[in-house]
Amino acid sequence: MKSNHRTIKKDLLYLYEIFYKSKESSLLDKKVVSRLKYSLGEIKQALELENDLCHNGNSKPKKETNTSQIVSIDQLRSFYESDLRQLYDYTIDEKVKKEILLSISLDELKRLYAIIYTSPISNNTKKKEIVDKIRYFFRDEARTKSIIKNI
Repeated sequence: MKSNHRTIKKDLLYLYEIFYKSKESSLLDKKVVSRLKYSLGEIKQALELENDLCHNGNSKPKKETNTSQIVSIDQLRSFYESDLRQLYDYTIDEKVKKEILLSISLDELKRLYAIIYTSPISNNTKKKEIVDKIRYFFRDEARTKSIIKNI
């Protein structure tokens, strides 16, 4: 749950940033514009993200996701939908995507890969490649269900 709270905070910060940057436009309601009185730095600090977004990895452990409880495809699907799928969302900042990849180790991703695939994965496979293969599995699964439903 803790990683979910962090994602919520990041999403709130992202939305505030969008509104803050467009507060000069006439598209926003005056009530909304009047609420955009804080700088992005103040918002980061209020959400306690200042250290999370700017840390260099020395102040706290790199791993923040706990995938050790994931043992089934359904649990992996849930984890993919809540965490890993954001890597393919074009509206999310590249820094956030990089942090998502940094928050999970290569060994954890290999273990998750092994839940859905029986073939072993190469030792020189990168994190992004493993996440891509997990994504393909769930995307293809959805396509197959759709095809079967229409038969």
